[in-house]
Amino acid sequence: MFINIFLFFIMLLTLSGCDVSNNKNGNNGITNIATDKATFSGLAQLKEKSYSNLSVNGTAKLDNVLVTEKLVVNGSLSATESKIQEMQVNGMVDLHKVLVNGLSKINGYLNARDSNLDQIIISTEKITIYDSITKTITVKKPEKPVEQIIELHNAKVDGNVLFQGGQGKIVSKGNSKVLGKIEGGVLVKC
Repeated sequence: MFINIFLFFIMLLTLSGCDVSNNKNGNNGITNIATDKATFSGLAQLKEKSYSNLSVNGTAKLDNVLVTEKLVVNGSLSATESKIQEMQVNGMVDLHKVLVNGLSKINGYLNARDSNLDQIIISTEKITIYDSITKTITVKKPEKPVEQIIELHNAKVDGNVLFQGGQGKIVSKGNSKVLGKIEGGVLVKC
């Protein structure tokens, strides 16, 4: 009877996607189990995980996380050494060594270091980008007239920058470059 229960347990683990082979790496025989979709509330501290879609209502702290479709955060996002296909964040965003292949929609402050972002659409008064590359940036028109600032520190924008409010300023420091057109704002070299 004990052997039947043991075999049944092994069969359940195998069917659930777990590798039950004997290994010596200390993870009890469970190897990388990918999660298709996940939703978290409150603080989500995620390390070395993979998701197709990830939603966080609260604070998201990602370290070496892969999101193959869409990341949605209603709160702040701090990501390091992660790869994201597309993201939508309502809150502050802090990126370090992050690759975003698709659209980044952000309602809040953006701070990016050593990162690559494709297309950014953002509602904010200030963006700071260090040693990073982005293709395009669109800064949405604010509710009340205010100067909107993009600080580039040794960063490159391969395409256009559009300030929809018409009161934008790009502060370019070091070897920063904007290769496309700047609409609704001016470029200031420092």
